[in-house]
Parts: sequence; structure tokens; C-alpha cells
Amino acid sequence: MKIPKISIGINKQLDKEAISDFFGENDPLIFNSFPEIVDLSDVDEVVNREYREELESIKVVVKKLKQKTYILEDFCDSLSVIMEETWDGVDSLNIFIGICPIAPRYLIDCTCLLPHYQETDILINWAAHEFTHFLYFKKYQKIYPEVKVSEYECPNEDWALSEILAPVICEQQTLKRILGTKSELYPQWKNLNFGGDDLIDIFSDIYNKSENFTDFIIS
Repeated sequence: MKIPKISIGINKQLDKEAISDFFGENDPLIFNSFPEIVDLSDVDEVVNREYREELESIKVVVKKLKQKTYILEDFCDSLSVIMEETWDGVDSLNIFIGICPIAPRYLIDCTCLLPHYQETDILINWAAHEFTHFLYFKKYQKIYPEVKVSEYECPNEDWALSEILAPVICEQQTLKRILGTKSELYPQWKNLNFGGDDLIDIFSDIYNKSENFTDFIIS
């Protein structure tokens, strides 16, 4: 099955834009990571300084990740089978390694930005999580064409559902075996349980009872 090219690199401008966006949203992780940013005008200088200090470390991470691209290729191939959705129309899946402590994803061009200080296996897991979003929303748009793409973003319900379902999907045995790591829910949902079952257990049960992936989405 045809899968997109997986591109791994560095994009300082995207780092600046992401940090600026999260600063504008008053994200505490940005304030904690870069206390010297007190105004949007500080972002450029701080990011430039961080890149001067961390660029070689970032390059090492990019090299290590490139050496394990085959894991993500296997993941994408199996994900397509599980979701019953092709990657047609997606030319590349882009991973940029940088300094932003938050890992944003951009549906419009299938891009994600990951922090360089994480271990390689964690970065692979996070990239797989974002790749799941890309293919999930590709299928979701076919099932629910009336839903605006803007609804796929935080804090909308369609975004929240996708964030819950992504680790459920990645925890399916075929994908879990490929990744070799456990996929987790966001902290705000991780400890929620209903009748003693957590969200992954609940949605995994729905998945296992579904006739196919489309049935799973509309359940």
C-alpha cells in the first residue's frame, strides 16, 4: 500500500510561530519554559538564542529519528489498513524537531513540531499519534462533510474526541507492537473512569464490537 514520504527536519520559523501562538493563548508551559518571554516581541530573540545553544543537539535528534523512519512507515501502512482509509492525496508527513515544549500538529499540511529533549522512542510515539490524527480526520471528513475543518481544533468536541481516540487506535495490538511503547491519554482525561473503566478501556470495547472503522467512528 502506498504511504506518504516521511520528512524529518528543522524549522526555526515554525518554532517561532508555535511559541508565539501558545504565548498568546497564555499557555503556562511556555511561561515555565521561557520565563524571559514577557511579550510577543521577545519570542524572536529567545528562539534565536535557543537555536544557537541547542542546534547541535537538535541535529543529533533528527539524525536518530531518521534512522528509525522505518517504524513510522510500518505504522502508516498498518494504520491505513486499520482505518480502512488510504493516504491518497497526502504527499508527505512532516516532522520538525525544535524547542517548543508543546507538540502542535497542523492538519493543512500534515506537519507536527516535536521537542528535541524527548527520547527517540517517545518522539516516534508522538509522531505516530499525530499521524493518526491526519488519517483520522481525512476519513472523518468523508463521513461528516458538513463539519467545518475549524471544528477539528481545540477546544471543539471533534478535537477532543480525536484526542481520546488516537491513543485508543494506537493501542490496538498491531500498532502497539510496531511502536513498542504505550500510547497515553492527555492528563486531563487519563484519570477519568466510569464504572471502574478508563476511557481507553471504554472506547477499546466499542472498537472491538464495531463491524468496521466507519462503524466505530459513528458509534
